[in-house]
Amino acid sequence: MERDHLVASLYSRLVQMVIRRTNALFELGSSNDSEDGSVNDDSGIGSVIEIGSSKIDIIDIAGLTGVNQRGTRSLHELCANMAAEKTRHFFMRFGFFNIVDQACDNSRGSMQNVLEMVHQRKHEFTFVHVSPEEILVRHYEGRVPISYNITKIVENNRNTIRKEMVSLFDSKSCSFKFAVTLFTSDLNAMAQSDQYSPKVIKCPVVDANQTFSQQFLNKVDTLLKKCATRPHQIVHCMKTNNNQEFAKFNLDTVRAQIKQWHLAKAIANEEIDKKEPKGLEKKSEMIRKLPPDRSYAIRNGRKHHFPQRRQMVVDYQDMLSGVSLRAGDIVKALSFHSDDAYLITTANDARASVPCRFTEKSPPPATVFNV
Repeated sequence: MERDHLVASLYSRLVQMVIRRTNALFELGSSNDSEDGSVNDDSGIGSVIEIGSSKIDIIDIAGLTGVNQRGTRSLHELCANMAAEKTRHFFMRFGFFNIVDQACDNSRGSMQNVLEMVHQRKHEFTFVHVSPEEILVRHYEGRVPISYNITKIVENNRNTIRKEMVSLFDSKSCSFKFAVTLFTSDLNAMAQSDQYSPKVIKCPVVDANQTFSQQFLNKVDTLLKKCATRPHQIVHCMKTNNNQEFAKFNLDTVRAQIKQWHLAKAIANEEIDKKEPKGLEKKSEMIRKLPPDRSYAIRNGRKHHFPQRRQMVVDYQDMLSGVSLRAGDIVKALSFHSDDAYLITTANDARASVPCRFTEKSPPPATVFNV
């Protein structure tokens, strides 16, 4: 368990650092530097949301987890499934998270305490069935049952990590400077107060005494309020396999996630039909459609239209694709492959990634008129 808490602490702090720095880049605004292929008439992202108002709020929710898998899930899977299903009202109405929090408030709280409380209020839990050491939550109106381990839920909800584990990343004893940076605030707080208790998952601007589920619910509630009042886009993330293997595509895993997404959409549409009077057209859709693909990308607040005709200025060989290019070769840039590289195609339809600085914009070929 200590190992899992340490890994979760490192991962959560790394994700928060990436999000914080990404949001900081959004807030920098547009740059006055001009690049080849850019258009200086757009300082926003997608010409809808201006730089400075665009922000990443939540990531890493890949739909229902633990479906059709052996064993029981823990608190993180329960929270992820709750967020994916948009059923905070269900859990708050039946008070299951409140029961878990009460068990965590008691230093001697345990799985047995949670089970006893659930049994006492058994009539309130229409979709939650209890067995000796686990609960079965029937998501999506009872259509997708997933089992969760009570012991793991209570332990993870405490959201605490031993001070000795955090002290491993003190700059005096740890040579891994990047990890030291992730735990700097915790180490400083521990040095100032003996009462400070480091958390496994740290959410910014929250009560330090909150449990994990309390922090999570508050963040989800804040996100939903923002979505209701601001323009937003929803990105549907899908796992390529259940074993976290690199570059492995499992068709059954992807198909199951698509099936769950269609199920969620169907249930959402059913709820809309129940709420709206018959004979009236729907004024809006619950699920916002993604915008159509655009023929340009935004870099430094400017549009870069694609495809582009570009010319190589130096010899270059892409190690991944094996494509060799000579200075003077004409290529077609299809899009940005990364922040500093183009995805290009050659006259032979071979594709490669080429650094932007190795190319320059090439004028169209001159038209020859025969007299």
